[in-house]
Amino acid sequence: MDRTSELPTQILHNILSRLPTKTAARTSVLSKPWLKACSTNSHLSFDESDFKRRHGKFVDFHGQFLRIVDNTLEKYHHEKIPVSNFKLCILFSDQTDCDGIVDKWFDIIAKKRVSQPNFMLRPSYHEFMMISYQYCNGFSCIRISNLPNLLSLHILCCPIEEVHIVDAPKLLSFEYVNQDKLQPSSYGVDVFLRSLNIGTCQNLRRVEFVKATIDDTDLFQLIQKLPFIKELSLRYCKYLKILKISSSICSIGNCECLVQAIFDVPKLLSLVFSNQFRLPSLSFERASSQCRISIDYRYMWNAQQFIDLRRFLVELNGQPVDLTLSNTLWSLRASGIRDHHPTPQVENLISISGYSTASYSTYFDAIFWTCWPKCLTVQCDQRFRKFLRQQLLKKYYWRLSKYTWKEYLINAHIEYKRKIEDNWMTLDTKVLAANSRIIEEIHTIRFKQA
Repeated sequence: MDRTSELPTQILHNILSRLPTKTAARTSVLSKPWLKACSTNSHLSFDESDFKRRHGKFVDFHGQFLRIVDNTLEKYHHEKIPVSNFKLCILFSDQTDCDGIVDKWFDIIAKKRVSQPNFMLRPSYHEFMMISYQYCNGFSCIRISNLPNLLSLHILCCPIEEVHIVDAPKLLSFEYVNQDKLQPSSYGVDVFLRSLNIGTCQNLRRVEFVKATIDDTDLFQLIQKLPFIKELSLRYCKYLKILKISSSICSIGNCECLVQAIFDVPKLLSLVFSNQFRLPSLSFERASSQCRISIDYRYMWNAQQFIDLRRFLVELNGQPVDLTLSNTLWSLRASGIRDHHPTPQVENLISISGYSTASYSTYFDAIFWTCWPKCLTVQCDQRFRKFLRQQLLKKYYWRLSKYTWKEYLINAHIEYKRKIEDNWMTLDTKVLAANSRIIEEIHTIRFKQA
């Protein structure tokens, strides 16, 4: 008599979880308790290596394995049987093999809220060049190995706490993105990236972290292990405070706690700051004079923001800068801001239209105190068109300060667009004087220093 049939179902489940897939399935014929345990086992384990081919006889074991897994998961889904652990080891023959069916399995397991599912996806010819995990809410760990042709790994909106990649020597791009680009406010969970092991991917060229709670130490250690990274993108990484960068292209945005960035990059080509509420202190240990720096700084609400921006530009020591600002001003007194440093130059300054309670005269007083643009581009609203007409059609102007922005506007080479997609056209002030309605057609205007 089979005495094991008298054991509680939970113990039978535990026994089944320790057996190979086919062996566990065979226990269902022992007795009714074993049959019930097999059909309700919360510990699911499927390993295709258990389905070995017989010599001299063709049997579609791969198709048989797919049907077993699919039927089991469909049954658990429809009968709402809980799943506590899930392990899947499957062999792919090419990029289209199992197309769609594995995605369905992932969706079922995610809905079962399995805390640590274990997936081992083995390509038979190591052909995979790109892997993308998207919205896998039930997963916390990803382990990838033995993929010699893998070029790109993309993790989008998955609460992954551990990433381990080994034996992927051709990996070029790694993206860890915890924010939906189409609906940035819809996914607001901060995920603590406890373990990141990609240091063996020596050919890695691009790394992007978005809304990842990676700290300074972990990022610094990662950069040290990957000396050939060319492009590093960091956005919404709020725990980063001090960065030491060695990549030739760097993009930083919405890293609200960042206070210092150190650059030791003799061949630094591009540096981008966007949507920073506070601009960090910069230090260039080594940097190319050819580096292009782009700053998108929309938080220009009062005089302090202009003071911070000017100090930031001074720290750049004459590096070429493209600057984008908003004219959304609430309170600004240009007469109250002082600085002993000479006014820094910027290559291009773009002013984005926004609601403002300050006058444009006050705004330009502050702008030209902060920096001197070689090229100034302004998006025109009705208030600015009225202001522009007053300035360009005056026969005289006042020198209110040594920062003569009025002289700059009048003497500059002026171009404009009627629509954003149009080509630039030259604006002749003599023609404007004869027909001032031209200003009403302007969408964007550009002033180039003569």
